[in-house]
Amino acid sequence: MKRFLSILVWVIGFSYIGLAQEPTALFKQAATAYSQEDYKQAIKLYESILDQEIESVSVYYNLANAHYKLENVAESIYYYEKALQLAPNDQDVLHNLEYAKQMRIDVIQEAELTGMEKIKQRTINKFPLSFWAWLSIISALLVVLCGVFYFFNSKSSVKRLSFSFGVLFVLASLILFWFAHLRYAEISDNEYAVIFAEKTALLAEPNKNSTSSIQLHAGTKVKVLDSFNSYVKIELPNDQQGWLSQGDLKNL
Repeated sequence: MKRFLSILVWVIGFSYIGLAQEPTALFKQAATAYSQEDYKQAIKLYESILDQEIESVSVYYNLANAHYKLENVAESIYYYEKALQLAPNDQDVLHNLEYAKQMRIDVIQEAELTGMEKIKQRTINKFPLSFWAWLSIISALLVVLCGVFYFFNSKSSVKRLSFSFGVLFVLASLILFWFAHLRYAEISDNEYAVIFAEKTALLAEPNKNSTSSIQLHAGTKVKVLDSFNSYVKIELPNDQQGWLSQGDLKNL
């Protein structure tokens, strides 16, 4: 019985090790296929990793690169955007995304940002939610530390210093918590998608008989506002709104 249990534990352990190593092996195979310019095979292998519900900047980035090599505009932009969701400041991803955007047919001028939107875009949204959350937690811990020095130290100079720093860290903690809240709202409240259809009409209403204002093409990123039946209400970077068929785009 003991021997059976030992063998069973060994088999289970070995299977877990195999599973843990499989994504790494697939990634190496995909990298080899990419280096040999077998981009279709590389795409299949990277997608196999994603099928295991593994999210990785490297996987998304390299998958986007493979699609870019095949001039798959929608797919390349989609996966670069997926990589940026995990690493908003990754310069390699940002650089290659700009190249991929040059393959798009649609050239849509972005609406001018307001003062608060500029602050969010240039500072708050430049970093992931975890960055602001950790900074706010560290600031809160420093407030506690200042409180300890204030209440448990008899020197008046130390009390004054700890009180002053305590007030500063309270303000910093509140501001950073607010930044974290704004970043969370940006992620949870705003949903984006990339158009995958070669060509699709932006409709005034969610039905096939509706009038069309403009034609949109693969690779254009849109903001998702609402859905009705098989249609999705979207907003373009220039703030123009309309409806698209749900099958014409893929949510990020």
